[in-house]
Parts: sequence; structure tokens; C-alpha cells
Amino acid sequence: MKRFICLVAALLLALPAALAAPEDLIASAKSHLTEVYGYTMADAEQFEFSFDGKDTLRFWHKDHPEWVYTANNRPRDPDTPSATTPFYKGQFIGYPGENDIRWVLNATRDNGWFKNWDKTAMGEFREALREAANIRVSIPLAAGLEAGDITAAQAVEGFFRSCLGEPYQWTEAARQWRDWVLKENGLVPESPYLPPDGLPVTVDSRHSGNFIITHFKENIPEALTAAFSHPKLSGWACLGGVTQEHQYQVKPTAASGIAGFEKAGERLLVMLFKDKNAPWYVVPVGENALYQNREISYTLASSFYSMRIEYPLADGELEVFTVMPSRLEQGIYACEISSYTHINHVPGHTLQANNTISGWQLVETLPDGLQAHSALENAAVFGFLDAISDISAFPRTPEAWFNAQEGRLIPEGTAMLSGVNLRQKTSSRSASLGEFNPGTLAKVLGFEKGDPYPWLHAQIGTNTGYASTSYVNPPESDFGNATSATRPLPVAQAKEDMALKSGTGLFDGTIRNLPAGTRMHVLCEEKGWLYVSVPRGEAGWLMDVEGTYGYVKPGEVTLAGTAIQLDWMD
Repeated sequence: MKRFICLVAALLLALPAALAAPEDLIASAKSHLTEVYGYTMADAEQFEFSFDGKDTLRFWHKDHPEWVYTANNRPRDPDTPSATTPFYKGQFIGYPGENDIRWVLNATRDNGWFKNWDKTAMGEFREALREAANIRVSIPLAAGLEAGDITAAQAVEGFFRSCLGEPYQWTEAARQWRDWVLKENGLVPESPYLPPDGLPVTVDSRHSGNFIITHFKENIPEALTAAFSHPKLSGWACLGGVTQEHQYQVKPTAASGIAGFEKAGERLLVMLFKDKNAPWYVVPVGENALYQNREISYTLASSFYSMRIEYPLADGELEVFTVMPSRLEQGIYACEISSYTHINHVPGHTLQANNTISGWQLVETLPDGLQAHSALENAAVFGFLDAISDISAFPRTPEAWFNAQEGRLIPEGTAMLSGVNLRQKTSSRSASLGEFNPGTLAKVLGFEKGDPYPWLHAQIGTNTGYASTSYVNPPESDFGNATSATRPLPVAQAKEDMALKSGTGLFDGTIRNLPAGTRMHVLCEEKGWLYVSVPRGEAGWLMDVEGTYGYVKPGEVTLAGTAIQLDWMD
């Protein structure tokens, strides 16, 4: 696999000897200062300019010569930015623009909100944030303003995180700007605001409506008491968690959360779900999904539907799993890993692995500000915490991620389907042998030409046919979703003794008798029957390609997303 590298040069703050700058370039720079960066005309007049004699103008406020902007004059190179700011280096997708940031800070200064921080100031500051339409207020800042117990220093910190992302994403100038705002208002830095333990707080997301957010550690919310009384949680002590619920829940999946538990040195992660006008309930992820013997905390991510599992270490080091507890369909659940981030503040090194439908994408930020982007489509790392057999083996360094490309998530000679019809012939008009669920494994018999995509000649149990490679995952295909990101196959369990049939017809025979409790993977539904694969051993995350295939009636089995979810339904 090729490694794609993109290097982003760090901002050069060294100032050359002043040269005469073209008046039109200076006029353009001043226009940027007032119209793009939010300075007043009076502020813009306080800027000094230095031209390199070719095409680049550098300029800075005389009180802050270390904060250098640039403008260039390259009409023949339209792809080159016409200006840059020292406060942003393109690492935060929620960046609102410097105009909105400075507008709020100017309003704060003019009204003295941070210097006279009371309920009135909090309310007016919150209204200013709402008027700055491009600023997505972070959940801690919104929760603190709603609860009314956030300090002015914490509000400054929360504001900069809302506008520029996590501190590891900031430029050095952005850190200095934050510190300057604190000093200007007679404030000293404080630890970031933490929402009240166990108390629900309503947060306005502006774009999606109001959410009821609850972070808990020592104080378990009363609304979760019944859910945590599940028999399978007997003897487990809660380590904390977080929930989110849309205030006007419009769909069943709009309320979710996660919680961690510990017992005798072991840890357990569960997902939390709540249907409209119904109580919360728990769904297990597994006993291998959390690091053991490490400090741990749970927070809500900025998307509201994702959660962060944070492991703080010494000397500013932090590991974060951003996960999304999901109900894929009725009774089928999974905990998707959206991203993994390893932050080391002291040398200024960050590694982020993003889980995409194309595979894992790595972004490494080095201490000198350089960034390396890498595509690891075939990295043998599952994108669901439910599938992780040992979280301590999860890749934590670039080297470990690249080494993961040498393995395979599925057996040799097999291909994983992303959800596709198996056809009798190489034509989309050919008869279907079944629409197979995402995650189905097929034996590879070969490939045939197709338009626009080749066809996979495959065998699934007793069925042999063809599937378009646009729905076949790499590395067997160049077109399907990544194997790591494909949702799990449902797992079924026999309710009582039953027969595994050879077909769906009235006179089709019995392949074997299945005792109550037998588990199998569900591959597709056909004529009111389920086509299943019964593994030779335990039912794992992946189906057993060498298992026994046949048909069962849906009413004869209980469905779940994973084997442990079935355990909790017994």
C-alpha cells in the first residue's frame, strides 16, 4: 500500500527587512483585516507591512509583531491562498472564521462581560454566541452557561475550543491569543469546565435542536437506575458515562450513551439507548473494549451523537476513542469507532486514525507543525469496539498502524460483501439467489468481466453465483467499502430444538437438528426464511465460512448484533 504524504509548512514568523509594498496589495490586505478577520478600520491602521519584493506581503499589528499575516499577488496561480492567518492551520473542520471569533471577543471587551462575570454577563455572552451563526459552541461551554456555574476563565477556554478545536490543533499564535484574552481580563488559566456530575443539562445545538446531556461518575442519574439493575450487571461498579437525548425526540435512535463498569480488575463497556417515552436500557459491548487499570472518563463529542472515551496519562499525554453507539436495525446494535487520537502535548505530537468507509485514514502532526496524511485501506483493525478482542493490542503508533496492513481481517480466499444480490449470471437482470447482508463472507472462485464493474464468482454455502464488485470489499475489489467499516452480521440463537432445512420448500429435507441455544449468523432472508451459517465452534464477529449452511424460520430464533448481546437476552 502506498503511503500518501502531504506536508504542510509551519508559519514562518521571521520578519524580513521592510521593502516598499505595492499599494494595491496593502489595500487588499487591509480589506482582509476588516472584512475577513474582523478588525476595525482603526485597528487596521495600526498594522505594519513588509514586502519581499516578489509576491508576498507580511503584516502584523504593531503591538503583536509575532502574529504575522500574509497576502500574495499571484494572479496566475489561483490555487494558492491569497492570504493566511497566524491563528489557524486548517485542522478543525468547525472553524467559524476569524471574523466571528473577533466579533464575539470585541463584544465581550466592550461590555466587560469577562471582567464582571455574573448571571447577566453569562446570558449576554450566550446571546452573542448565538448571533455569531458560524460558531458551534462546544458542549462543555454550552452546558456551563446553561448550568450557570462556569467561571470566566473556563468560558474563555471553552470559547477558544469551540472556535479552534482541541488545543493540540491550535497554532502557537492561537495559544498566545487565548492567554492574552485571559490577561486582558485579569484572569488566570483554569482547568476546562466539567459538566455537573449526574445532573441533566439542556444544550442548544442550534443546528439540530436542544439536547439533554448528562455526564456522570459518582452520581448515577435516577433515570438510569432501572437500566443498571440488569442481572448481568450484578457485582459491577459503575465508573461513569454520558448520555444524550434530543429534547423533542423525533426518532427512536435520538437517545444514546455509554457507561463503563469494573469488577475484580475487569472492565465492561455498555451502550445505553432510550426509545421515545420509554426508559433507558443497556446493550453490552464487551469486557475487552476498555483499557484496564487506567484512569478513564467519558464525555460527549461535538456531534452530540458520538461519545469520547478518554484515558489521560502523565505529562499531558492523552488517548481518546471517539465512538458512536448505534442501533443498526431493530434489535441489532454496534459501537462504531469513529476515530482514535493519541495526543502528546509536551513534544507536540498527535496521531489521529479516522475510520471511513474507505478504510483507516491517518493524520500525524509533528512537533514542528508538519502533517503527514496516510491512507491505510487494508489495515487489519476492526472499526467496532464490539469486535476488538484485546483493546491493549489496538495500534497506538504510526509504525503499529503500518504493520497492521500486513495482516488480514478475513480468511484467505474469501471476500466480504457490503450488501448485494448474488446473481445466477453476470447481469443485474439475472435471477437473484438472495440479497446477502453486509458482512457476509463468500469463497472466491474467480472474476468475470463486467460493465462498469467486474463480477465476483463466489460460493456462499450451497449457493454459487455472481456479485458485482462494487459491493465487494477490498482487497478482493477496488470498489466496495472497507472490511474494517462494514457492519456486523446479525447473530441468531435457536429458541428450542429445531431443524436446519436444506431449502424453503415444503418437502426440502433436514440437514441437521439444532439443539436449543445453537447460534448462527444470518446471511439473508428468502421467501420468509432465514439463510444461516452455523459455525463449527463459537459464533464470533465473523461468520465461519466452513460452517453448515441452511434455512430456519425467523420465529424459531432470537436475533442480536453480537454473541454477548444474545448472552444478555437469556
